[in-house]
Amino acid sequence: MTQPNPASLTLPPQPPAVTMAAVPVTMPASAPVTVAGLIAQVASHRPEAPLAMLRSTAAHLERYLGVPATNLPLNTVHDALPGFAQFLGQSKQRNGKPLTRNSIRSYINYARILLNLAAELGWVRTPGATELAWQAALAGHLLPEGCPGLVRFGVARGIPPQQFDDADLDAFIGFKVANGRHPKYARKVASAFRGFLADRGLSGRFPRLSPPRRDYFFGIPAGRMPEPLRSEVRALVNYKLRPASRRLPRPTRASGRQGPARLRRGVKIRDVSARTLESAISRVYGFAVTERNIDPGTSMGLLDLIDEPTIDAYIDWQLDERCTSGANFAGVRMLHAAVRQCPAYRELDFGWFTELLATIPEEDEEAVSDRKSEFYVPWAELCAIPGKIAAEKAKETPGTLAYARLARDELFMLWMVTFAWRGLNVRTCKLGANLFKRQVDMSRNSNLDEWVKEALAESPQAEFWQIHFSRDEAKAREAIRGFVPQHVIPLLEDYIENQRPLLVGETDRGTLFLNSHGNPLSAEAIEDLYGRLTQRYAGRWSRPHLVRDAFAHAWLDAHPGDYLTVSRALWHRSLRHTIRRYGRTLDPAHALGKTGTWAAKFVG
Repeated sequence: MTQPNPASLTLPPQPPAVTMAAVPVTMPASAPVTVAGLIAQVASHRPEAPLAMLRSTAAHLERYLGVPATNLPLNTVHDALPGFAQFLGQSKQRNGKPLTRNSIRSYINYARILLNLAAELGWVRTPGATELAWQAALAGHLLPEGCPGLVRFGVARGIPPQQFDDADLDAFIGFKVANGRHPKYARKVASAFRGFLADRGLSGRFPRLSPPRRDYFFGIPAGRMPEPLRSEVRALVNYKLRPASRRLPRPTRASGRQGPARLRRGVKIRDVSARTLESAISRVYGFAVTERNIDPGTSMGLLDLIDEPTIDAYIDWQLDERCTSGANFAGVRMLHAAVRQCPAYRELDFGWFTELLATIPEEDEEAVSDRKSEFYVPWAELCAIPGKIAAEKAKETPGTLAYARLARDELFMLWMVTFAWRGLNVRTCKLGANLFKRQVDMSRNSNLDEWVKEALAESPQAEFWQIHFSRDEAKAREAIRGFVPQHVIPLLEDYIENQRPLLVGETDRGTLFLNSHGNPLSAEAIEDLYGRLTQRYAGRWSRPHLVRDAFAHAWLDAHPGDYLTVSRALWHRSLRHTIRRYGRTLDPAHALGKTGTWAAKFVG
């Protein structure tokens, strides 16, 4: 999708003139160029003007456009004014509360007043040197969607195309995220701009901007693979999608030899894992065609593709040429496990595959932490979000769509901080199947909460809100059962009975949470919803999966060493995985200090 050529780099026409009866403009002055310059002239000639509101509006414009008022051109304010309302809708007052609708309308009105005052002082919108340079660099070309905003970003900061570099593009991404846009969207716009320059032969006009990477999509889909490779890939993926019917021997050594003493059950993978497995094979095949010059028309089978030289070269290419991290080899590891388990290849020795995987360096934990820190919101701040949404909801009228959406957002954030589920379970949670209200089945619920026991003592036939995920619906392959905590129930019942019916689309698919169209949340939609809420109420765009880290860190801070509770609460497959992920701070010296203090109580 393209936008009209921004020959003048302007957005919709300037809004209708807004008069200021209380502030007649009669002062003779030269036409101001910046927002600060205009306000200074108004202050010197008409001190009775509403300077406080004008300066407050200027402060919001500074944050909206990322440029100080002393350097903020009126041209930029004029062009970006249509998006000002959306920015204000995501802003907060000094007390942390969102701006009211009246406040938003007032700031928009005063922004228009600034432009009208400038016009009365003789200002005429004319492009500056930087804007002219961008016009010349992009003349005659249609910009991709979102890229006109990138152009305005460069112009507002006075960066001509010849000096616009990768750091400026990263700053644009950060600027869009800070203004409430999804990080994926911001990166997509930046990537589209790089590709646009390369495809139109304009890269020479932006000499400091690195060219786009063209090796992201080097894989070849299974549908384009030759036979019998295509059929064998389908058969392998379908095998992993089927439930296991018997126990399979697991190799005990790197040599791949099988020992009957150690057994494990063949595990059915989820659809998302099946796509990862198939994608891994498509990438290996794409690498073999593009880098090892294998003729794509040559008939070959899966074992012709998965051999030691090809896998060895593929790992080296990923690490050395593409500079990927060890975390990006999950699909290859899944492929390794699949071919070892599949009956068609079980008699073969894949010890060489095991040894090659062992050479992949583990990703530096510090690098992982640094990458997460950009999106991390502490637990205490997350727990405060439902209350902030409730305060905003109280200003709306019950029974309206706005009230219902805020009720959904409040319950969604309360649900996330209470359960810390994976995003897949949150968005697929179905009423009546995974979430229901009924009597307690004592044969399946042996460990009851104290409040449940007390309620049953008063009324043995009492019904409770409960959750249940089968072993195929939980990543750990273990059935999950439990009760919805008391603090969640009032909001849950109000949402289901009164608010959710207002949000349902033409067809009710039964999921607890719905998107803006009344349909189940997609993987991208839940990231967008969670990110927008954390950005609005905690000041940072976060990711749903990081709520699990925040929960674990907060719990371990309050209950040092209680990894078992964390493991069970997060549905981890093993306690070892929990300790490996969250036990890094408990080093030997820390452990020795704790055990030494404990032992001292019993000595002497």
